[in-house]
Amino acid sequence: MSDIPADLRFAESHEWARLETDGTVTVGISDHAQEALGDVVFVELTEIWKSFRCRRSIRCR
Repeated sequence: MSDIPADLRFAESHEWARLETDGTVTVGISDHAQEALGDVVFVELTEIWKSFRCRRSIRCR
């Protein structure tokens, strides 16, 4: 099993988020999701400065 950094918050759908020191949030996907998906050929980005609401699958501050 890999070492999971304590500052990552995981969703059941294998995405993770990390709050950075400058207030931004870095998001990614788990190793399992990377292996299952193969090559990522498309990423849909949201508009800059868009706000998001917290949901129960991720711990929010």
